[in-house]
Amino acid sequence: DHDTFFVPQVKFSLKYFSIGDYQRLCRAVNSSNEFPVRYWDKQFGDFRTYMMYMKPEEMHKLYNVRTSVFGVLDYEIEFVATLNDLESYTVKYITNGLSKREINEYSISTTYNLNDIVKSTGDGVVNYYKYINETSSSGKELNNTEYWEIIYDYINQTINVNWGNSIKVLTSTDLTNFYNIPSGKTFIGWNTRADGQGFSLKPNANFSVFENMQIYPILGDAE
Repeated sequence: DHDTFFVPQVKFSLKYFSIGDYQRLCRAVNSSNEFPVRYWDKQFGDFRTYMMYMKPEEMHKLYNVRTSVFGVLDYEIEFVATLNDLESYTVKYITNGLSKREINEYSISTTYNLNDIVKSTGDGVVNYYKYINETSSSGKELNNTEYWEIIYDYINQTINVNWGNSIKVLTSTDLTNFYNIPSGKTFIGWNTRADGQGFSLKPNANFSVFENMQIYPILGDAE
């Protein structure tokens, strides 16, 4: 009186796992933890291909395996079929009370100073740029990379991430591009709680997403 279903699982036992193959697997799981796995199915007597992912406990084991100069010995990898697309979760950066920097619309006639941020809405697309010269006597075209670098407004966005996929946490520069750090304070990292008592994330570090997350900048006293 109820439906049942079978979720394919595959376990690979490797007597020897080269460093190169280990690194390739880490990159594959880190970039998109959902990929086709083809194997011989003893129950059906033929080859089967499923979209599979590595379970969280398996990912933990993968990234903490001890490697030697030659490779990894007697290693097992287990994959589980997704059956459907992986569920998507959101990662949102919360400014934690920081005030926004003033950002002006771009104008060719404006004189800019080092690290000024401007917004361009050309062709209906919003882009942000940072001025990277000491100063300018007159405005500069945005397409001249000698004067500008494009920056990304991730700090103000909600990022959609598939379950188990990895993203890179923002840096101090990403934060200060759009927000003011109070005098006497310095950015020390990110945390999953506003009071800094949650899970800490180092700037520019990779982390895997298994649930909806909010990430807060944590400040400390400047030396």
